[in-house]
Amino acid sequence: MTTSHVLIVGAGTGLSLSTARRFGREGWTVHLMARSPERLGGLAESLAAEGVAVRTHIGDVTDHSGLSTVVAAIDDATPLDACIFQPRGSEDMVDVLQASVDNVRPHLEMLVLGAVAVGSVLGPRMVERRRGSLVFVGGGSARTPLRFFGNLGMAMAGLRNYALMLASALAKADAHAAFYTAAGMIGAEGAVQPGQLDPVLMAERMYTLVSQRDGKEVLMTPDGEVVPSGR
Repeated sequence: MTTSHVLIVGAGTGLSLSTARRFGREGWTVHLMARSPERLGGLAESLAAEGVAVRTHIGDVTDHSGLSTVVAAIDDATPLDACIFQPRGSEDMVDVLQASVDNVRPHLEMLVLGAVAVGSVLGPRMVERRRGSLVFVGGGSARTPLRFFGNLGMAMAGLRNYALMLASALAKADAHAAFYTAAGMIGAEGAVQPGQLDPVLMAERMYTLVSQRDGKEVLMTPDGEVVPSGR
């Protein structure tokens, strides 16, 4: 039996951990990438205790050349069936009237160029293999211009645009890409508060998005999934 492999770029204790658990339950090998060896060690230990096959990789989404190299090496060793790009964005948000080159650039470096560093490696390979799924995760400001997300919103919109362009390109080769919007605050697994997104439900939707390739865009809200127009 062939094992499927998924890489989660920007692994942490929130949605990515719930997603890793969900894929792991289906027998996938889960590859986690983050900058901190300590964080990765804790995540791997937790998942392994639950029976998930897990591997860890050090990578920085703002080191674009290095990121591409690490992703290529992972895919060389174990061709990836899926990659989920979801680095934790900066909370340094400003009103659009205070947006500047200096406070916009870090968001673009992390979200847009980080995504391109991953997609430029895996997109062509998935086209060649005629299989695979690339999912990019972003927030509600990717779809709705909000003045108080004056710097982050531009990067989120760019990330969404890139994901949807890839979706069209990969679909022609029987591969898949999508943008996954988390429109709200994500709660803690098992302790979700009113008005928060449930990471377990979000992980379930992530798994069906990848395994069934049933759309190019998902919009999750605290009240449930909203079907975007043009999906």
